[in-house]
Amino acid sequence: MRLLQTLMYVLNIVKWIKGQRISWLGHLERMEEDRMPKKIFTEELEGTRRRGRPRKRWKEEVERDLQVLVVRNGESWW
Repeated sequence: MRLLQTLMYVLNIVKWIKGQRISWLGHLERMEEDRMPKKIFTEELEGTRRRGRPRKRWKEEVERDLQVLVVRNGESWW
């Protein structure tokens, strides 16, 4: 029984984190273009990534969250 309670607690935390990411995405979309967080979100960085397995990017995680929640209609969010 304790294992089941722990598992449910972890699942609720994961849902909360995904909700917070989507909420922040909404703030970013409404932000003025000259704000630093908006610039960082919309700009593409120059240069190359490190060798090895690519680290997950915030945009990719939010896009995956939206796909799981079926928020998108098949078109790219950005």
